[in-house]
Amino acid sequence: YGRLVTVTGTPWGPQGRPLDGVDDYLSCSDSNLASGSADRTVLMYLKLNTVSKDLQEFFFYGTEFANQGLLFSTSSVALGATDKLLLGKYGGNSGASTGVLVANKFMQIGFILSGGSNLEFIIDGNSAGTTTLAGINTVLGGTAKIGLGWNSSYLSGIASSIQFFNRALGAQEYLNHYLASKRRMLWP
Repeated sequence: YGRLVTVTGTPWGPQGRPLDGVDDYLSCSDSNLASGSADRTVLMYLKLNTVSKDLQEFFFYGTEFANQGLLFSTSSVALGATDKLLLGKYGGNSGASTGVLVANKFMQIGFILSGGSNLEFIIDGNSAGTTTLAGINTVLGGTAKIGLGWNSSYLSGIASSIQFFNRALGAQEYLNHYLASKRRMLWP
């Protein structure tokens, strides 16, 4: 999708796409993304710059009707030792990771949805918890947004190496993606 996105805000930098937390985001067509309850995986590198926002929305697609949109975000009021990844359905329940996020550090984050309700979170090539999220029925709305969610909550940080898979990656596969890219992303 690197060549198929619309950029709102500052251009790409050497480490990725800076997002100012005010009005910067990326958007692309969702026509090739998984819909309904189909298996899917999303992986991205993210460096969160702020610890003061109560919700930072990484990725959203689908329509804004009950259970038809999918939102990937943080879950706690302030970023710190207890901040978790969250995957939620529009107007519905959500699942949270057991792994934590750290501010001002590039981390590979992601989620895997399989079997219609099985959810696994990924942080730096490792599982960061599993849960179930029943009733997902993603209805494509035309646009996927990175750095902006349905609450008009903007991400403050840098996003890079965003990958969408229309299948559930296995543990060795997502570890391999992390190992192949971490040297490039985690440079001093």
